[in-house]
Amino acid sequence: MTGLNPPLELFSLKEEVAFCRAAFSYFGTSVGNLRIFDQQGLAREAEANMFCDACGAQLQISQRHCSGCGKMVTGSIEGYPTRNRIQEHVRLLAILWFALSAFEALGGVVLLVLANTLFLHFSEVTQAPAPTGGFLHLLFTVLGVFVLAKSVAGFFTAWGLLNREPWARMMALVLGFLALIHPPLGTALGVYTLWVLLPSDSEVEYARYQNAAAA
Repeated sequence: MTGLNPPLELFSLKEEVAFCRAAFSYFGTSVGNLRIFDQQGLAREAEANMFCDACGAQLQISQRHCSGCGKMVTGSIEGYPTRNRIQEHVRLLAILWFALSAFEALGGVVLLVLANTLFLHFSEVTQAPAPTGGFLHLLFTVLGVFVLAKSVAGFFTAWGLLNREPWARMMALVLGFLALIHPPLGTALGVYTLWVLLPSDSEVEYARYQNAAAA
């Protein structure tokens, strides 16, 4: 019985080696097919997701000019977008500043109307001391002028952001800090403005965004 053990063990070893070789060959071919399939999948994905490297707008295969910024498409088209925070959010930020400025302009007009109607004759209507009516008239007039001036600055800032003006980023940051003390709408827009424009790399991204418009 002991003489039969070595042939059995040798045969088992040979069978195991043959099985391993066959398995390796089989799985190696399968992995190769999977890799080829994966590369084809990535190629199709890249073909379906082509973007402009200037403004991030989606491009078609036969497109020669970007529909977003008008830049000529040259060389190989990137398969993945190179969008940044400025490109993704500056247009929405400008629209929100337009909306908030319109709301503030309406509030400023209301304050001036109250200052020159109700509080102009406040002492006569309520029989309060004259200094009280004069103080309220002056207070509401100053507040109305300030709110109107802030709304005008907001309109110019929004226009500058849409047109990629070099001064618009800094002006938006100043208005963003001022808006933080006007909850809830002003605070929300102020936080959003600072999140988009305040980071250190936002200045570089805004410069590239501006240069893309000039190209």
